Amino acid sequence: MPIPDIADDSFLVEAVPELRFVDVLRGEGSPDARAAQLEAISAVHARHFPDRMYSFGEWVAILSEPRVQAPVLHYAWLVLHDGVPVGEFVMDSNVLRETVLIHYVALDKEIRHSLSSDWLARALTSLIAIMETEAEVLGASLTIAIAESDEEHSWHWAKMKWIRLDVNYHEPKFGMHWSDFGQPFFIPLASFVHFLKPGSEEARRAAVVQALKAFLLDNYALNEDEPTVLETCKLAQSIPL
Repeated sequence: MPIPDIADDSFLVEAVPELRFVDVLRGEGSPDARAAQLEAISAVHARHFPDRMYSFGEWVAILSEPRVQAPVLHYAWLVLHDGVPVGEFVMDSNVLRETVLIHYVALDKEIRHSLSSDWLARALTSLIAIMETEAEVLGASLTIAIAESDEEHSWHWAKMKWIRLDVNYHEPKFGMHWSDFGQPFFIPLASFVHFLKPGSEEARRAAVVQALKAFLLDNYALNEDEPTVLETCKLAQSIPL
């Protein structure tokens, strides 16, 4: 039996021609190829985020469900360089809240150093454009993108001129699985946003609140009356933009 090609159904992003991308969750490759792609992105994820391997189970669950026009569209792009798995971009579009959520971005160091310094901005712009197009098919318009970051890597987002939110942002340990361990234990993180559409300051502030709720309420399934959620959303209503 031939070995499945993980590059099956991969595509080139013109803005970063050195890399190829495979949509592991939404691609149209053969079943064997998609299984190999899932294994490959899981290995990449283990290299870069070894404490967050619970995401693998989330991807398996998504793949086992019938593909429907859901309010949240899931994307897990495996990144290839010369056919070798070297990175990942894991993102969602929450069409009801008009928000792109960026969960994981990673690229092996030796590949990063071989690319131009703006590779990340160019890759994100291209991938978000794909998400915007697919959201438009559902009659939705994505207005904002939001990313979480630890302090060590926050400079990447600042370099791209994403706006850091001063909202005392926290994520629950174990992500959306926090309730398996009792009450949520919160980890402080930086949060950054990038506006995809022009708008007034009032409209931008409303979009920020929706983006925060997309992560905290919809993705992590935290309670709306959780004090951490209340504080973050309250602060977002008055931040200067």
